[in-house]
Amino acid sequence: MTKLGQVLHVARKDLWLARGWVLGYVLLLLLVTAAVVLATGTEFRLLGRLALLIAAMVFTAVVIQADSPVRTDAFWVTLPLDPGAVLAAKLLTVVAVVTGTGLVAQAVALADFRAPAAAWPGLLGSTLMATLAILAPAVPLAALTRELKGFVLAILLYFMASTIVGTWLVMRASTGQDGLGSGRQALVIALPAAVALVGVAWHQYRSRHFPRIVALLALVLAGGTALTALTAGASGPGERPPVLATEDAPIVPLEYSIWEASGKLRVHIGLHGGRPGRAYTLHIESFHVAGPTGTSPLPLREPSMRLINPLPNGVGSRPADDGARRILEPDFTAAEQAALLDRAARLVLEGWIEAEEAREILRMPLAEGSVGRGAGLKMAVLPVAERSGTIHIQSQAVGRPQPWGMRREFTYLLQWADGNILPLRPVARSSTSAGLVLPGPDSWFQVAELVPNEMWQRQLAGSPELERAPGAQLVVYEWVSVGSHPVELTAVAR
Repeated sequence: MTKLGQVLHVARKDLWLARGWVLGYVLLLLLVTAAVVLATGTEFRLLGRLALLIAAMVFTAVVIQADSPVRTDAFWVTLPLDPGAVLAAKLLTVVAVVTGTGLVAQAVALADFRAPAAAWPGLLGSTLMATLAILAPAVPLAALTRELKGFVLAILLYFMASTIVGTWLVMRASTGQDGLGSGRQALVIALPAAVALVGVAWHQYRSRHFPRIVALLALVLAGGTALTALTAGASGPGERPPVLATEDAPIVPLEYSIWEASGKLRVHIGLHGGRPGRAYTLHIESFHVAGPTGTSPLPLREPSMRLINPLPNGVGSRPADDGARRILEPDFTAAEQAALLDRAARLVLEGWIEAEEAREILRMPLAEGSVGRGAGLKMAVLPVAERSGTIHIQSQAVGRPQPWGMRREFTYLLQWADGNILPLRPVARSSTSAGLVLPGPDSWFQVAELVPNEMWQRQLAGSPELERAPGAQLVVYEWVSVGSHPVELTAVAR
């Protein structure tokens, strides 16, 4: 029998012996998919995804331990089967059942959310990578343990360790320190780690012994793989949007200055100009003090900041010459502050300004229980529970994480048949990142209260009150990047 024949023979045998597990996993997958499509409560969907993850890991262990490489009574050793073919059959079975059926369910959910077709390959691809990254440690751990009880203990210890390390890396990255940033960086670490994990399992099938050092190595390497799901797109600059044409350049002029107030230095950043209806966000790549002895980077609490935040074009947009100013209070050391005050050092900022335009993606009746869908967003109006006239919504959105970890950004408006408009802003009550059906970083839930946006409301003469909400439509706009412009700014203290 050829090696390919051996792989298919063992895979068919595994599917038949584990048919009960396969049926249970598919039924659970159908329940979670139905909950997503039918807009069931978030609690059930979150528990369903957790149950799917646990079932997938247990299924992986059951399949691998059916022909365990560490059991002395493993019957497959007495057969003319190549160890590599046995392991390949195990991997084929797990991937086909777990991710094959899972991606079909994910596609059904994306269709229900009306996600743009162009986004499907990226969304399905990132979900597949996240799922495989989470499942990858189950392969060597199942090969290193003799029975299901030992596997469960090993996987629990692994996830405790990887959660601690992953949280530490994400916290370092969020404060501008070293750490895994973009999904591409995480993938560079994850792919070699995944190969190493399969290598550990292959070693077990070849040598059939249980060295403790190999088990420790498997846990360490698995941490790098699982961190793909924890850190991909969580922070870091990601891909910069294309450079704007010259006539669209928004930085004319950009204010960047340092002022002393009450013995503390403050940095003023402002932008004036730009096209009406366009929002402008400053993304900071480098922020440091440059002095005669060198440069010292400053921690960034807010690496991205909106400088001009208008209403959608044609809806009470700000004038083109209006703008906004942001004030930062960096944590300067005493030496840095003294050098800046003496003008012996300069404060340097490098990055880019991103221009965005609002596009309507969803319009729905403002009635209790109504559900709207559009461009990868599903939104439901919840029953009023706190006080009369308050609008509660539950939303779930899908999409690639934006640069610097920013999620998709929406603007909410109430619109009446007579043309009156009331701008709203969401006050989040709860927010949870999760996948649609499979685990992944490309979806999140939010339960929020919509309240009047006073800043925008002042721009609209005769804007109605929230009590007039019945009879209105809820209109949702999304801010979409249309380009960027690089900036390099230098300032000295005044």
